[in-house]
Amino acid sequence: MPHGALDHPYLLCVPRDYHVPSVGTPYRPLRASRLKTSDNSYNRYPHSRKNERLITTILTSFAFISTFHFFQRKRTYQMEHDFAYNVILQYTSPVTSDEDAIITSTDDKDLRDVSSKTNDVTSGISIKVLDQSRNKDGSDPSCDVVKDTESVLGNEADFGVLFDVDGVLARGSTPLTAAVEGIRLLKDDQGNLRVPVAFVTNSRNCNQDNAAPIQKWLDIQVTPDQVIHAPTPMKLLTKFHDKHVLVIGQEYRVEIAHGLGFTNVCTLADIQKAYPLLDMVDHENRNVVAVGNHPEDTHFPAVEAVLLLGEPIDWESHLQLLVDLILTDGKPVSGHVPTDVHCVRQLPVIACNMDLVFMHQACMPRFGHGAFLVCLDALYKKITGKDLKYTALIGKPCEITYCYAEHVINDVAKRIGINKPIRKPSFVGDNPDTDVLGANLYDRYLQRNWANEDNGNTEGSTDHDLPECRTIPKDAKLYDLTCRTKESLLVGTGVYKPDQLTGRADSVDVYYGHRDIMNEPELTKPTRFVPDVFHGMQHILVYENFDPNAVALVEA
Repeated sequence: MPHGALDHPYLLCVPRDYHVPSVGTPYRPLRASRLKTSDNSYNRYPHSRKNERLITTILTSFAFISTFHFFQRKRTYQMEHDFAYNVILQYTSPVTSDEDAIITSTDDKDLRDVSSKTNDVTSGISIKVLDQSRNKDGSDPSCDVVKDTESVLGNEADFGVLFDVDGVLARGSTPLTAAVEGIRLLKDDQGNLRVPVAFVTNSRNCNQDNAAPIQKWLDIQVTPDQVIHAPTPMKLLTKFHDKHVLVIGQEYRVEIAHGLGFTNVCTLADIQKAYPLLDMVDHENRNVVAVGNHPEDTHFPAVEAVLLLGEPIDWESHLQLLVDLILTDGKPVSGHVPTDVHCVRQLPVIACNMDLVFMHQACMPRFGHGAFLVCLDALYKKITGKDLKYTALIGKPCEITYCYAEHVINDVAKRIGINKPIRKPSFVGDNPDTDVLGANLYDRYLQRNWANEDNGNTEGSTDHDLPECRTIPKDAKLYDLTCRTKESLLVGTGVYKPDQLTGRADSVDVYYGHRDIMNEPELTKPTRFVPDVFHGMQHILVYENFDPNAVALVEA
């Protein structure tokens, strides 16, 4: 962990011989070696001893007030305890070298107590405390303090945080207190967010539906583009946006497809109307078409791609007609019926949200969209003898979703005034098989990408080890990759329960993931387990050695 002011929560360097700045000039700690006295020399003794005492008194008093305000609230990141500490001013006697006076605690035991308490709440992350003796190399430690303090005071966050929603920030429509308090740690004293955040969920709602409640829960501005739903990265699949696509799902499926950029969509009801003789698993429809004439609409345009947003109603009808469309290249009429189902050119199929099951209010998990995909896969293979080929898989845990999230977090960073590129986003989730697995898959993708670049292979592809359905489009309009690694934090407020046997055990060979995502149990292990979002934010801030108020002080 890099050195910084967080390592020294009670220290601020004040040069002994420093001209008082003019009114309105913000105070900034500076090295004494860069300052000259009134006689244009580096003499540590002004002509008047009285002037020296007066200047020193003014500066140390001002530094005490600034330091107390700056460090009191967040130095231990323990908001629920409100620790109080006694801090006094102390500075060294005059010396002839370029050493600085410092403000420090006089009681080492107090500092050790602070460190031990902080270690408890950060699950093993230590905060180093300045030893008032010399450094191991014999140098004066005050010089280190000056450097650390200056670096943090001019700091901007070069990291971000991505959150799952259900089970992490809220349960249903009720926000979790630990999440609300955790987000507060990312704000400065004026309530401004100083760390870029975004939200990644496998739901398929409209972005506006989730942005408003999240904004209300967390008391921060949340724009719709900050909420990444399972289908959101389909915005990158621009080559399909003008094609005639069949969209499968339930409520708002057409509106969602339009919001993603698809301009020419149809639903299963349109297919049933155009081809009334297809849906024979619906016995009511079978009785209707048994009487009278029900011709096919030969002018209905061929379906050019299938967009699977989520599990539909009436699975049996959807499964029947989907297989019909896939086998006939989107035009299920007599002239398109294949003579050999083994030689069919398959229709492009794009699917999002592969979760097999999900937890709700029932005592057992409920079938998710992944269960519908399993049925479609099984029927297609039973009929053709081949695996159904997916053109693209979207949503957690696929790499494209985390890549899109990196783009969003960089965009949010720019909007809140951060000029640095984001080098590491941390993902906070509650499901090892989606949230953690996806973060680790993307971390591996990043490592391969940077290894290619470091080896000078700038034209090489990092997708060669991925199934085609999980590759990221080459023409995707995204920011250049800046993240070097991705951290995953697993919380115990949702699906994962550390005190219960949840998910698959190591001794049971059961895998709930999609067929095109290899079963790699090692990738379901998080970087760190934290009880909740509050403790997760504590860990991140301490590990990154960052305090939101450091930026606010420089800008004041």
